[in-house]
Amino acid sequence: MDGVEHLYKSFGVLADAKDKASEYPEEYQTILDSSTGSNGEKKLGATFIPRFFKYFPEHQLKALNCLLDLCEDEDSAIRRLAIKALPSLCYDTKDHLTKIADVLTQLLPTGNALELSIVQNALKEVIELDPKGAIIGIFSQINAGDDDESREHAVNFLKQNVLQMIPKVFDPNPDAVEALTDEIHKALPDVTGYEFKVFISLLSKLKTMESEHDQLVDLIAEQAELENELQPNDTEALEKFITCSRSAIPFFQ
Repeated sequence: MDGVEHLYKSFGVLADAKDKASEYPEEYQTILDSSTGSNGEKKLGATFIPRFFKYFPEHQLKALNCLLDLCEDEDSAIRRLAIKALPSLCYDTKDHLTKIADVLTQLLPTGNALELSIVQNALKEVIELDPKGAIIGIFSQINAGDDDESREHAVNFLKQNVLQMIPKVFDPNPDAVEALTDEIHKALPDVTGYEFKVFISLLSKLKTMESEHDQLVDLIAEQAELENELQPNDTEALEKFITCSRSAIPFFQ
């Protein structure tokens, strides 16, 4: 029996067992092993692993790692299948959601437009499932400070995708609002002018900030370091001051 046939047999056993699938750990192990098999086995594994994920809590970490390995496969078709499958691991449990959001954020710097779209859609789905956990995962790539490329793509994702999700996904969820606010405050001590503008736009979009303009202005003033004497020949300081001033203007109109 070849690998693909063996996979289909294991899938059949688990599918027929339905809610009693947990009684067949060997069959699920066969499916997990597909992550190191042939390309055909890997493609099936990317689909089968999440299908029975919820029935095997003791194997979930291994299952997640198997799927993450497939997300980095040399074959783009396998990668796309695995990336699409990641959010489904969070349908019945949120235990691994923050890590999945972190990994998806790391996958944003892809040179392939189709793959980028798949990563972005997967990340948006994870945010909708649990905005608090997802935003913590995304900001782990911003606040880690050890990968400028991942940080840049994470900030761009916040601007291009999360900003428009705030009214529907974040505003109704106080925990998500608090997480977003906290993560932005952690990032502010070391940001570029562009990043600062993105973060202020996110904060100002929050419904809770509609009556807290003074708080935003104070935040901008703190970032501008107004207590320090401005040196005309300090280009970086001048750029920071100009950026902060422009960010504050809307709150005085």
